[in-house]
Parts: sequence; structure tokens; C-alpha cells
Amino acid sequence: MFDFSIFLIYVVLKGSVVAVRTADKFAPNQSHRFLGICIERFNEGLWTKFTLRNVIEKTAVEIQYELYNPTIQSIEVLLLEKRLDRNLLYLRDAPLDESRFPFDMSRIPYNPSDPVPINDKKVCFYHNNIGKFYLLVVISCYLSYLFVAVVVHFEKTC
Repeated sequence: MFDFSIFLIYVVLKGSVVAVRTADKFAPNQSHRFLGICIERFNEGLWTKFTLRNVIEKTAVEIQYELYNPTIQSIEVLLLEKRLDRNLLYLRDAPLDESRFPFDMSRIPYNPSDPVPINDKKVCFYHNNIGKFYLLVVISCYLSYLFVAVVVHFEKTC
């Protein structure tokens, strides 16, 4: 099998599950490991950045890393796949189960001669049926300095 290492981040596509270990002098073992799905990547030479998202105790957490940051000790690709979307920022509006991955997840073997698997999964969103009305209320509250409580109904659609 192929040994995944830090240079493979160029192959990692948005949608892959990645674990990053960074040096942290305040951590008990002097390092911190975060695992999440890669939802965004910026390629700007030495300032290349990527964002990982995971759910920790019912709270969505996103951490943005710089690829050439000297505190990064290792980058490990646990699940290599790609999505057809340009970025996965829509996961911020999706239910938390769509971006939840266990921290003890083990690496899924991948043969480099095989094509990268495509994940064409559709994500369910919570849409706001009265979004325009809600926007008008917020603007009027801002202009008149009034505080108005608005109940917004969300409907789950796929």
C-alpha cells in the first residue's frame, strides 16, 4: 500500500477525511490531533490553506491550517474521495450528522493506481420558506433600533 505523507495534500480533494497532528506545548503529550472532512482549500503557493470540519459534542468545529506551518507534525489522509462540488461550505447549513466523523477512525486503504472514488451523496438541508420576510424584518429592526422576535419555520428538504 501507498504511504500517505505530507506531500499527498496536493492529491487530497475536498471531501477527503484528513487527520492533522500539530505541536502544542500546552497539550499533555505536546501534540494535538484533529480529524475532519476537508471542506475548503486555497492554493496560494507558500500560503496554501485548507479547512477541516468535524462535530465535537454536538458543536461543529472548523479549523483552518496552513500547509507549510512548522507546527504541523503530520498530515494523514484517512479516506480519500472527491466530491463534484466546488467547495463543501454547504455543510455549514446541513445537519451535523453530515460532517461527523469519529476521532478514532482508522485509515481506509487506497491503491494509487485506482481512480479516486467520487462521492455523489446528496445532502439534506433545512430551508427557510419565509426567508425574504425574515430579511425585511431584520432590516427594519436595524434601521429603527427596535427588537422584534420572529419565529422562522424551517422545512427539511432533499
